[in-house]
Amino acid sequence: MFADIMHGVVCLGVFLLALSPFVHRAGLFVLTYELSTVVLNFVHFTPRKLSTLRLSLKALFALTFFFVRLVLGTFFSYRFLSLIWERKSEMGDFAVYSFTGVDVSMQILNVVWMTEIAMKAVSAASSSEKGAKKE
Repeated sequence: MFADIMHGVVCLGVFLLALSPFVHRAGLFVLTYELSTVVLNFVHFTPRKLSTLRLSLKALFALTFFFVRLVLGTFFSYRFLSLIWERKSEMGDFAVYSFTGVDVSMQILNVVWMTEIAMKAVSAASSSEKGAKKE
């Protein structure tokens, strides 16, 4: 729950800070992170009766989360931090340190969430294996 609230507050802050002239492009790339959220919402809105579809959407969510937030996100993060540190004199210390703190904390949060997603996937796979062995 705390992570969800932190995520919402930080995302709002990032989108507001993205209105500054230096980070319009980076703000656009951060919006690609929400692609995994769209897939997750499809999972939540799919009826439980359609278990095969839900399972496929959950797998798609995990893959999308990993690729968009961790693979592309790390690349975008590196490029973004390089840009703002190059322009530190133009932006000011507060903006540079704020962007850096937010970016690093969000990357850490993405790793924590990916770990939780992976643990749930392994747990679901092992419980389905146990169910298959009993039959």
